[in-house]
Amino acid sequence: MTELILPAAILLASVTLTYLFCVRPMLKGHCAHGHPAESMDRLASSTTEATELTRLRAELATLRVTPLNRTDGTSTRA
Repeated sequence: MTELILPAAILLASVTLTYLFCVRPMLKGHCAHGHPAESMDRLASSTTEATELTRLRAELATLRVTPLNRTDGTSTRA
């Protein structure tokens, strides 16, 4: 009987915390997670594909120029 007390207490605590911090705020409309469509619209308006592509190309060019050093002091690129 006593071996069931700890698992039951953990279950009760997890259900209580889930209700307090997840379910109750969602019911009140104060959910921490935004609507996925709103998040994507905000992301699309802040960063365009062309800007991201330019940034990634610059990063790739930098990585191609920078030599990779091994632990023995030799470079992997000539």
